Amino acid sequence: MPNAATIEAVLDTMIANEQSRQLSESVEEFRNDENDFAASLVSYADSFAAEVRERVWHMIRQHPEAHSRILSLLRTVIQWVEKERAKWKAELKGSQSTQELRELDQLEMLVRSMGRDILRYMAVPKHAAR
Repeated sequence: MPNAATIEAVLDTMIANEQSRQLSESVEEFRNDENDFAASLVSYADSFAAEVRERVWHMIRQHPEAHSRILSLLRTVIQWVEKERAKWKAELKGSQSTQELRELDQLEMLVRSMGRDILRYMAVPKHAAR
């Protein structure tokens, strides 16, 4: 059973991840804006998202006992992405479907990248991983 500090760290990371998602969603409309203030907001959101991703990776590295469960979850996400992609392709209705397909492609790339990174990390001998 995880200790209180681990549970708190996981909850903090989950909250930060949700905040990052909301922030990124909020500034998305400004992504191609030439205004300096808008560009600054987008830059901050991107920077915060990168920081949160690093926190997630740090937690994953600290808990190798969970790697197989994480990989199983990632496989489930890939299966969901494939079903959603098939649905959107069947309903292809202009730019909204194209945007949805692009977002699914990005999610799939991220999930596959995470899986590859975990597999690489698992392949490193324990004494070299520290």
